[in-house]
Amino acid sequence: MFRFIVIGIVLILAYLLIKRFLFPSGRIDERRRDDRRIKGEELVEDPHCHTYVPVNEAYRVSVNGKTLYFCSKECYKKFREKGGHIPD
Repeated sequence: MFRFIVIGIVLILAYLLIKRFLFPSGRIDERRRDDRRIKGEELVEDPHCHTYVPVNEAYRVSVNGKTLYFCSKECYKKFREKGGHIPD
Protein backbone atom coordinates (compact mmCIF):
# COMPACT_ATOMS: atom_id res chain seq x y z
CA MET A 1 0.00 0.00 0.00
CA PHE A 2 2.80 2.35 0.92
CA ARG A 3 4.42 1.62 -2.45
CA PHE A 4 1.29 2.85 -4.34
CA ILE A 5 1.24 6.10 -2.39
CA VAL A 6 4.92 6.78 -3.16
CA ILE A 7 4.42 5.93 -6.85
CA GLY A 8 1.38 8.23 -6.96
CA ILE A 9 3.30 11.12 -5.40
CA VAL A 10 6.22 10.60 -7.79
CA LEU A 11 3.86 10.58 -10.80
CA ILE A 12 2.12 13.77 -9.63
CA LEU A 13 5.47 15.52 -9.12
CA ALA A 14 6.70 14.37 -12.53
CA TYR A 15 3.50 15.65 -14.14
CA LEU A 16 3.84 19.05 -12.44
CA LEU A 17 7.51 19.38 -13.45
CA ILE A 18 6.80 18.45 -17.07
CA LYS A 19 3.85 20.84 -17.18
CA ARG A 20 5.94 23.68 -15.76
CA PHE A 21 8.78 22.94 -18.19
CA LEU A 22 6.57 22.76 -21.30
CA PHE A 23 4.19 25.58 -20.35
CA PRO A 24 6.02 28.23 -18.30
CA SER A 25 3.92 30.54 -16.17
CA GLY A 26 1.83 32.95 -18.26
CA ARG A 27 2.56 31.37 -21.61
CA ILE A 28 -0.85 29.75 -21.95
CA ASP A 29 -2.67 32.80 -20.57
CA GLU A 30 -0.97 35.17 -23.05
CA ARG A 31 -2.13 33.08 -26.00
CA ARG A 32 -5.67 32.99 -24.70
CA ARG A 33 -5.64 36.74 -24.05
CA ASP A 34 -4.42 37.43 -27.61
CA ASP A 35 -7.18 35.26 -29.08
CA ARG A 36 -9.82 37.21 -27.19
CA ARG A 37 -8.41 40.62 -28.13
CA ILE A 38 -10.51 42.41 -30.74
CA LYS A 39 -8.43 43.60 -33.61
CA GLY A 40 -9.57 47.08 -34.52
CA GLU A 41 -9.96 48.32 -38.02
CA GLU A 42 -10.71 51.83 -39.17
CA LEU A 43 -14.24 52.31 -40.45
CA VAL A 44 -15.32 54.99 -42.89
CA GLU A 45 -18.82 56.26 -43.61
CA ASP A 46 -20.33 55.98 -47.05
CA PRO A 47 -21.58 59.53 -47.90
CA HIS A 48 -24.54 58.13 -49.86
CA CYS A 49 -26.10 55.38 -47.73
CA HIS A 50 -24.25 56.26 -44.48
CA THR A 51 -23.08 52.68 -44.00
CA TYR A 52 -19.79 52.19 -42.18
CA VAL A 53 -17.29 50.11 -44.13
CA PRO A 54 -13.77 48.89 -43.24
CA VAL A 55 -11.22 51.03 -45.09
CA ASN A 56 -9.57 48.07 -46.80
CA GLU A 57 -12.93 46.89 -48.24
CA ALA A 58 -14.29 50.30 -49.28
CA TYR A 59 -14.65 51.51 -52.87
CA ARG A 60 -12.38 54.58 -53.05
CA VAL A 61 -12.84 57.60 -55.27
CA SER A 62 -10.73 60.75 -55.34
CA VAL A 63 -12.72 63.92 -56.07
CA ASN A 64 -11.04 67.34 -56.04
CA GLY A 65 -8.14 65.93 -54.04
CA LYS A 66 -10.44 64.45 -51.40
CA THR A 67 -10.84 60.68 -51.03
CA LEU A 68 -14.39 59.42 -50.65
CA TYR A 69 -15.20 55.90 -49.49
CA PHE A 70 -18.26 53.96 -50.58
CA CYS A 71 -19.60 50.55 -49.61
CA SER A 72 -19.82 49.54 -53.28
CA LYS A 73 -19.43 50.78 -56.83
CA GLU A 74 -23.22 50.80 -57.19
CA CYS A 75 -23.56 53.10 -54.20
CA TYR A 76 -20.98 55.45 -55.76
CA LYS A 77 -22.97 55.50 -59.03
CA LYS A 78 -26.18 56.39 -57.14
CA PHE A 79 -24.28 59.13 -55.30
CA ARG A 80 -23.15 60.59 -58.66
CA GLU A 81 -26.63 60.27 -60.23
CA LYS A 82 -28.23 62.23 -57.39
CA GLY A 83 -25.57 64.91 -57.76
CA GLY A 84 -24.32 64.25 -54.23
CA HIS A 85 -22.11 66.90 -52.75
CA ILE A 86 -18.73 66.22 -51.24
CA PRO A 87 -18.83 66.41 -47.45
CA ASP A 88 -16.47 68.88 -45.82
